[in-house]
Amino acid sequence: MIDLRGSRFTDIMPENLASQLETQAFAYALGRQIEKLCAYADGVHIYAAVASMPEKILDVLAVELRTPAYNQKFSIEVKRALIEGTLTFYARMGTPAACNQIIETIFGSGYIEEWFDYDGSPHHFRAYVGDGGQVDPTDLAEFRRVLANVKRLSSWLDEVITISTFEEEILTFAGYLDPGYSVTTLPEAPMDYDHNAVAVLTGAVGSINTTTLPEGGVDLDTDAMTCGAFSTFTATTLPAAE
Repeated sequence: MIDLRGSRFTDIMPENLASQLETQAFAYALGRQIEKLCAYADGVHIYAAVASMPEKILDVLAVELRTPAYNQKFSIEVKRALIEGTLTFYARMGTPAACNQIIETIFGSGYIEEWFDYDGSPHHFRAYVGDGGQVDPTDLAEFRRVLANVKRLSSWLDEVITISTFEEEILTFAGYLDPGYSVTTLPEAPMDYDHNAVAVLTGAVGSINTTTLPEGGVDLDTDAMTCGAFSTFTATTLPAAE
């Protein structure tokens, strides 16, 4: 089959005619006009040329075909897919299959679940959206708009469930204790010691306690007890007796 683009009628003429300069010039001029006609013919294609149409023509075609859930903010790939599936969508409009078709076309993944699959109320459904990535509130609002355009009027949306997947990783939690230091200042008290009372001196592990008794009369008949724990050193200085 001969492609009209770039062809010349001199290709099918006898050599004695094709070799003439007048014939070659006429064939070239005619060939240029045929190429222009082929370009114009390509421009009038509609469904067969959706994959190569410029974006501004896609927007006009979507209005003409009343493409469901169409939005000029979509990427050009989504626009092409929606326009190409317009006629098949209208053939199944109002069915779960049509809703799933639109959801997958716009969001890449997602589906609806009817009420009898999750013990819901009759004529209700819920939708799933997301491909494992993040779904922001803007995407959810657009998702609800799309569903409102393609679902049956007698169907009611219960909820939208976002699908998120996380890679398996080991999570490590760590913490540390911040040492505290507190100082308590006790009020001054009068130096009033009862030398006749039993004095008990104790020490804790790893501590040194030093107690100095005030000078004065000391009743040596009074019992004095001194004790200490392990690693404890207790020193008691008694005043000189008079």
